[in-house]
Amino acid sequence: MSKIRQIDYTTPRTLVSYSGKRTVRMTGQENRYKFSGVFIAGEEDEFAKIGDERKDWQKSAFPLPWTDSPDVVEPES
Repeated sequence: MSKIRQIDYTTPRTLVSYSGKRTVRMTGQENRYKFSGVFIAGEEDEFAKIGDERKDWQKSAFPLPWTDSPDVVEPES
């Protein structure tokens, strides 16, 4: 029996935003529209500095992390 493919925000993975401006390492908490993670690379601004852990990263700004996704999830080109 094969495993069902599901969206998975609990497994630590690195997500690269659709804009390419932010790379975030997920820390396992989520709600309907947001997830938690540490900003590890990209453009700093008043919203986030590299090393900041936030609980309000917008899910819509990043590709979906599926249960079978690789460790680094990048937008499809």
